Amino acid sequence: MLIERSPFPAPERSASSPAPDTTRPPWRLSDLALGMGALLLVLALAVALLAALGAPADGGGEWSAGAAIGINAAMAGIVLGLAARRGIGLADLGFRRPTRWLLVLVAWLGAYAVLAVYGGLLLLMEASGLDVAALREGNPPPVGADAGPASLLLAAVAVILAAPLGEEIFFRGLLFGGLRGRSRLVPALALSGFLFALFHLNVAVLLPFAAIGMLFAWAVARSGSLWTSIGAHAAFNSLAFGLHVAGAGS
Repeated sequence: MLIERSPFPAPERSASSPAPDTTRPPWRLSDLALGMGALLLVLALAVALLAALGAPADGGGEWSAGAAIGINAAMAGIVLGLAARRGIGLADLGFRRPTRWLLVLVAWLGAYAVLAVYGGLLLLMEASGLDVAALREGNPPPVGADAGPASLLLAAVAVILAAPLGEEIFFRGLLFGGLRGRSRLVPALALSGFLFALFHLNVAVLLPFAAIGMLFAWAVARSGSLWTSIGAHAAFNSLAFGLHVAGAGS
């Protein structure tokens, strides 16, 4: 009987600790297709619901934050539902102690290094006479300059808690985990990173977010844990959110 390997390496353990279950087969391709289809359906329903409720065309801070929380909760629910259907436990999904906690810091600092390199490339393109205005818009948090305490709290929950959990569970736990179980590391990194960037529907961050998605997936592969990318993602978003709020309020 053939037993396929888990997409993530098992954490190192002492001789006295119980052996982790590394015999769980990876996701099937049908799971990835179902997950992507369900995500597209969730996004379509979110747009329809916002339109029915009369949300402003630009989204609005509270509307965008609320939608982000709902979408990320749905993303996590999709993966957990697929995992339950396949008999995959939380540890097999990646919720276990990392082999290297330092990779949280590496992934976090690496994400800002990616943005720095991307910013440098934009400067070079601009110096060459190219119009890069559309690529400088960034991906600002769903909070405006006149946001009150309740709006700030809602946006913080969306950016610092919901997004790291929902996006990492879906893109690293399901997509990268499934692709890694079926292909070599680099193709799995590249495709899952591109889909992560595409999910944000923002051409300004397509390239840097694809690279950051690859970096976070690499950290998961090296540590054997989703907590690595969740921690790095939360730290990245926390700093970005704090800087945005400080700038909006100044």
